[in-house]
Amino acid sequence: WSTLDGTDMPYQPYTLQFTGGAGLRGVLNIGELDSEDDFAYSYTQFEPVEGFITDVRTLPYAACELQPCTITDGGRVITGTEHFLLPPVDIANASGRLIVLRVHAASPVTLIAGCDESNRQIRVVPNLPGQWVEVVFTPSDENEFCVQSEDGSAYFPARYWIYDVNPKSPGSHADAIATFTDPIVTDFTFDLVNFDSEMDDSNLILNLTFQSGGNLQHDGKIFVHLYRDIFAPPAAQRDVYARASLPPANWLPGLLNDQITIPLDELAPGEYRLAIGFYDPNSARRYAVMSDSLEIDDSRLFLQSIMVE
Repeated sequence: WSTLDGTDMPYQPYTLQFTGGAGLRGVLNIGELDSEDDFAYSYTQFEPVEGFITDVRTLPYAACELQPCTITDGGRVITGTEHFLLPPVDIANASGRLIVLRVHAASPVTLIAGCDESNRQIRVVPNLPGQWVEVVFTPSDENEFCVQSEDGSAYFPARYWIYDVNPKSPGSHADAIATFTDPIVTDFTFDLVNFDSEMDDSNLILNLTFQSGGNLQHDGKIFVHLYRDIFAPPAAQRDVYARASLPPANWLPGLLNDQITIPLDELAPGEYRLAIGFYDPNSARRYAVMSDSLEIDDSRLFLQSIMVE
């Protein structure tokens, strides 16, 4: 029963930086019929679903700052659309809207959010089976919310939080160290604006700061490689989502700080070159990268050399 504690609140660090201080206007609990009625919730299916579509799942979060990180929540398997009404914005205290979705990342799904075809957002549910993740939307419509699976792939929404917010300044950085380009929509990019690293007895800790315009549309993981020979396979590597579970399509406008740890205890002493890059894990296509100050080879951005003793 302890996994029911905290079910009513978002958990992921990235989500909490936007909801802190926001005014919670409502919680739509998928599968709880009175809650669905309160929001005039409805759904359609594009593809048939085998078995029970409404279910209760006990899963850990892909990333969380609160305890417990394992949460029990109910939800519904959706292969089509969801639609619900939103409470009025408290215009005396807020000027915008934020919607947070808790979803089981059983398989990769592209979500299209927005009831108006002329003003829609793309979000990605990453492929993290057996884990909860949170997806943040900034809808333009104040009265209703619509979301659909792009190609009929199944996703499992459990809960929507609706917040009134005064949008925070996205922050900016004067100079980009490198620019990464969406592997399909080449007009959409994000920048690496800062990095540093430190070493302890057994790990390399890499700190990265990215800046996004919030318009990316595809899945993407970061790869971090250490090379003795850049023409040979890496001697050590990590492949992760930024902030543990965030594809670039889910980054809101502004800065995103990330920290990645690479174990060094199995490496032979010597000099290694540190490289990063992004790729779509569903297609293995790498994001292109450009830089005026750092070396690039095969969509790898070489940050620095490190010495392992």
